[in-house]
Amino acid sequence: AAPGNETMNCPICHSHDSTGAYQLRTYRIVRCADCRLLYNRDFPEESQVTETFSESYYHDVQRDAFARIAEPLADLSRPIYDAGLAYVEARSRVGKLLDVGCAFGVFMEIAAHRGWQVKGVEVSAYASRYAREVRGLDVTTGSGAEFEAAAGSFDLVTLWDVLEHVRDAQATVQAAARWLKPGG
Repeated sequence: AAPGNETMNCPICHSHDSTGAYQLRTYRIVRCADCRLLYNRDFPEESQVTETFSESYYHDVQRDAFARIAEPLADLSRPIYDAGLAYVEARSRVGKLLDVGCAFGVFMEIAAHRGWQVKGVEVSAYASRYAREVRGLDVTTGSGAEFEAAAGSFDLVTLWDVLEHVRDAQATVQAAARWLKPGG
């Protein structure tokens, strides 16, 4: 575990009591004793997040997950993204979408092809630069907590593979709820 991370509380109920569930290559997943949430106990301090999601994170630590990032049609998450968008589109109109933790912008690109007006926010300077420069997407570098948007700005806010990476999931979800239009 990284120094200073032993005291990370549950990002939902803030309990400190947890038990080990899984040991991964670079961190461990624990189960909260109170609310049963599985979370990354070794997530870095806020000041270390930018270094954590550097270029080496994508090329070394998460090499397998991001190996085909230049090919959105081959992205392993594409079926999940398509199903999620189809679910939303069956219940509401296509509109403005904010993808929090957009990484390289694969989901944003898929959504844009379906007619969504997309915007993203990504903590990794490396990934957000790629999304802007290679994919031509509107991506802000920073965390969801730092992102500023007027209340009710978006029809859809997504957080694909994000909540397990934040220290305060409640605050993140509350911010996403503020950004949503009524009925979003």
